[in-house]
Amino acid sequence: MFSSILQKITSNLNDNLKLRFNLNRDLVRIQAIDSEDNEGYIGVSILNIERDTSAGISFQKREVSLDFSSRSNPNWQINFYILIAAVFPKKKYAESLKLLGEILRTIQANHVLVFEEFGLRYSVEPMNLSFAELSNIWSICGGAYQPSIVCKIRSIEIDGGSIIQFDPSVKNREIEL
Repeated sequence: MFSSILQKITSNLNDNLKLRFNLNRDLVRIQAIDSEDNEGYIGVSILNIERDTSAGISFQKREVSLDFSSRSNPNWQINFYILIAAVFPKKKYAESLKLLGEILRTIQANHVLVFEEFGLRYSVEPMNLSFAELSNIWSICGGAYQPSIVCKIRSIEIDGGSIIQFDPSVKNREIEL
């Protein structure tokens, strides 16, 4: 699902930037940030994946038949963080800021990603980062700071579907003493 979500974000951004700036080519790519590119692009990459425990953790109980139910491991709720960066040569810094402004408007207008074929919805929200956190991110990316935003995508459900126990169903509710 990570790939599908990034594809949808990339597609939304490309479509909007092409319309807004009358562009002929896609500028937005799913890739690690590389400031050595001389052409300029908008990079979308995953920064981190985390388990969200705010909804609690409980084992899943499902009825298998009239006689048995099954218990499986709890589903994981996953959030992940993405970095969207306007990576352009220094000479085109002003253009990268124009693009970033439009990217922010596009994300705000499309802050809920809907996958109707799966009946799934994910929210996209901007994250506030400290200067120290930004410095760490750009050190890891191996380059100088580029105009960018970090967004959190929540909440992807991961279910391995494994059954860990079968329990007989209770059929008689009377107690014989």
